[in-house]
Amino acid sequence: MVYSQWQKRDIAIRYFEEALSIERPLNRPVNYANRLASLAKEYSFTDAGKALPLIREALEYDGKIENPEQKEDRMAVHQLIMGDVYYEMDSLKNAENCYQQSLDIFEKNGRIFNIANTLLALGRLQVKAEQYPAAVSTLKKCADIARQNNLARVKFDVYLLLSEAYHHLEPDSQSYFYLREYFFNRDSLLKATTQQQINEFQVQYETARKQLEIERQQSEIARHRSRQFLFVGGLAVAVLLVVMLAYIVVLHRRRNRALAETNAIKDKFFSIISHDLKNPAIALRNMLQLLADSADRMDAGVARLLRQSLDSANGLVNLLKNLLNWAKIQTGRDIYHPSQFNLVAALQTDISVVRAMAERKGVALETLMPPAAIINADENMIATVVRNLLANAVKFTAEGGQVSLKISPSGEDAALSPREAVVGHSRHAEARSVAAKYRIAVSDTGTGMTPEQLQNLFRIDRRQTRQGTAGEQSSGLGLIVCNEMLQKNGSTLKVESETGKGSRFWFEI
Repeated sequence: MVYSQWQKRDIAIRYFEEALSIERPLNRPVNYANRLASLAKEYSFTDAGKALPLIREALEYDGKIENPEQKEDRMAVHQLIMGDVYYEMDSLKNAENCYQQSLDIFEKNGRIFNIANTLLALGRLQVKAEQYPAAVSTLKKCADIARQNNLARVKFDVYLLLSEAYHHLEPDSQSYFYLREYFFNRDSLLKATTQQQINEFQVQYETARKQLEIERQQSEIARHRSRQFLFVGGLAVAVLLVVMLAYIVVLHRRRNRALAETNAIKDKFFSIISHDLKNPAIALRNMLQLLADSADRMDAGVARLLRQSLDSANGLVNLLKNLLNWAKIQTGRDIYHPSQFNLVAALQTDISVVRAMAERKGVALETLMPPAAIINADENMIATVVRNLLANAVKFTAEGGQVSLKISPSGEDAALSPREAVVGHSRHAEARSVAAKYRIAVSDTGTGMTPEQLQNLFRIDRRQTRQGTAGEQSSGLGLIVCNEMLQKNGSTLKVESETGKGSRFWFEI
């Protein structure tokens, strides 16, 4: 209703509709009819088409009121609103009928305020209908009631309408009189309203001032309490810190004991892998190798089973070696021993072993190396890396394929000439043997890898196992070990591969 008085129609309608939805299930016909009427009154200013069915529904609910006098009063009030709706729709005849029905009931029941408002609405309608003599008569009657009962707002409105009605009559001398009364009453109403607002503001100011004083006192009390709480809290925190420190010391000692026990168990585990598992596995592999060398004198089924067993044994030995190497790196037991050595000479034994493996599988192994490549690194680690790379290349290359090992000064991409690779006694080859950095590359024409396999190649949490082209076992740990060994030597393993076209691994040392 406040928003309605401020003529904020949209907001008023929203609140009236909310009130109506709350009232609807409460089964209170009088209240529900009032909510309908308030909403209809507001809609009459914006959308009279929506207002009319609402006020008609309100009148239907009025008909359910049992008290006859209350029923008549409610129906008269809502007939007045219906007249306002018709007035906004320019249906003046219907509006006049509604106003007259309301006026009859209000006069019968002696409702002075409602009589004045109904006469005001009827006079306004007559002015709009240009029925000026009738409007003057109606509005004067309304003005008399307003003066006798001190209805300031009604006087304010009725004088303006009387001024307008007299303006259209001859003579119109009364128009000025009522216009002056309008302004006088408007100023009086404004003054009264202003004084009321000043009184309200004064009360609010006094209330706020007292509230601020109360809050100031409460703040002072709270400040004293806060100081006490801070002192007590600080003392409690200090005691808690001492207790926590003592607890941390105890936990630290327990953790050190647990770590010592864990390290002892780990050392025992590595000892089992190194001696009790690796050595018997190597012995079994060697025995199967001797038998496989004589497979041509055996039954074909037995020979095939023997070769499969040999492959499994080779896979087991490689797994144990890689697992032991990786564990040593992770625990710091594999100590880095750099020295200056000839890489070409250090690899000869491993190359011979891998070449025999390649020949048995029908894979060509090509080596392109200078006669000497002096590097500064851990000889055992670098030899292990190259051996693993060559064995992997053979494993994933099918019969008829090719594996190559190339050692060249860093930055040189062209292959060594046969003379440099085999004889290597030229001045150019000698210069290469003392290069500052060498690139060691192993490439193959094997199965290659997918982009996803390349992405997860060196991740221990995404370790992938694949079988070789002849069903060889693979743990997926060898390349991880190789990369970590190279990192110990200040290098890293690079790879490029394409599915079905082979792979190339290289590092610089």
